Amino acid sequence: MEQTEESIESVYLKRRSRLPLWMEIAVVLGLKIAMLYAIWITCFSHPTAKHMHVDDAQMNAHMLNQFSQSDPGRSEVPQKGQ
Repeated sequence: MEQTEESIESVYLKRRSRLPLWMEIAVVLGLKIAMLYAIWITCFSHPTAKHMHVDDAQMNAHMLNQFSQSDPGRSEVPQKGQ
């Protein structure tokens, strides 16, 4: 009975590869980074609608116009309890 328990423990504790632990960790991290980069390239690197483009100057003017039209008496950060 002791021999079977010992063999079961040795199977679970034995590492699957013969690489040093630091190298296994480095390989796994490298693979994860490569997969995340591939997902980013596939899903997020290109806009879905290339024809929809707003000039930066036009966007800034629009945002500044909205900010200047806001109520000047109102504080920008709401107070607690309001």
